[in-house]
Amino acid sequence: MEAGLQLGCGAPFSRERLRRVLRKKAAVILHLHTFTPADLHLHTLTSADLHLHTFTPADLHLHTFTSADLHLHTFTPADLHLHTLTSADLHLHTLTSADLHLHTFTSADLHLHTFTSADLHLHTLTSADLHLHTFTPADLHLHTFTSADLLSLFFLSLS
Repeated sequence: MEAGLQLGCGAPFSRERLRRVLRKKAAVILHLHTFTPADLHLHTLTSADLHLHTFTPADLHLHTFTSADLHLHTFTPADLHLHTLTSADLHLHTLTSADLHLHTFTSADLHLHTFTSADLHLHTLTSADLHLHTFTPADLHLHTFTSADLLSLFFLSLS
């Protein structure tokens, strides 16, 4: 049995437990905490990522930067914004008391989805076509425009 270290008045630490605690502490490179009468800032830098948290009387901002992506989250009394940027795409999500917006931008296409209490809009734009879908309690609208359709509409509007 391994003899334990005595730290202060607490229970003895085994060498393995001490190694785990020190390894965990070594993973965090820097902690910055700023308290002002108006807000609180918590910044944590690790070898893998950076976290920036800001608490104010009006809102909460949670920002996470990693080698792969960026997350920007904002919580306010009125709405929630979730923004994620990766090397492949960008997601913009907004939730309010009235509706939900889901926007996704990729290298190949753009998706705009809006959900309200009255209807649902699904818009998809690709290099080849545009899809507009609208669902309401009364009806359904499905529109698909190809690049040729959009070009002819453009020239028609010029004349």
